[in-house]
Amino acid sequence: FGEVSQSYIDMRIESDGENHKDINYLRLRRQTFIDIVGDRPVDRYRPVDLQTYVSGMQFWPANQTKRKDFAGLDTRAILDANRDRHLAPLSQKTLQDGYVANIKTMIRWGMQSHTYAYPFAGIRLRYPKTLAPSAAREGLPTNVINRVFAAGVESGYLDLAMLPVLALLTSRRLALLLYLQGSDIRKKDGIWIAQTSGLIVHDDASVERVP
Repeated sequence: FGEVSQSYIDMRIESDGENHKDINYLRLRRQTFIDIVGDRPVDRYRPVDLQTYVSGMQFWPANQTKRKDFAGLDTRAILDANRDRHLAPLSQKTLQDGYVANIKTMIRWGMQSHTYAYPFAGIRLRYPKTLAPSAAREGLPTNVINRVFAAGVESGYLDLAMLPVLALLTSRRLALLLYLQGSDIRKKDGIWIAQTSGLIVHDDASVERVP
């Protein structure tokens, strides 16, 4: 697994760059899996191993990478330090859609180069009830949206007027909206859509990837 997962991370670095925000997350999640379950040939893992990982991570503190008091500690030392849960744990969504999903992706990536079966097919994981629930999201009230739009219009700048409205309407990240070009907007099946290639070609023919 260590070799397969490192191969995946190397591919992501080549594709997205060393400084892409996902790289450090991938390294961390790879290491926690190895420290809790062990580094074995991928076809030696069994479904129970992924459950062991999930159960072990119930003590992992949320926002661990931002805590200086854990600097230099390995996975098991951090888990042991928080067994009393004095620090809020991960949310189930973060563990499920972040840590576990990354482990599964790394293993599936290796199947392109190696002849092994996916070891966690059909598994139904049980997530500890002690994991933090996902934070509730509340929409902005209409009067606040109207005030933001009015302030943008009063500024005299089109981007200040339209960006908040576009962000609310599309739920897309700010960088995508900032780099949107007229050539990205087209009609599909009678509906106007925005679809970017992720690349910007400048007047001097240089190419830039959208952040």
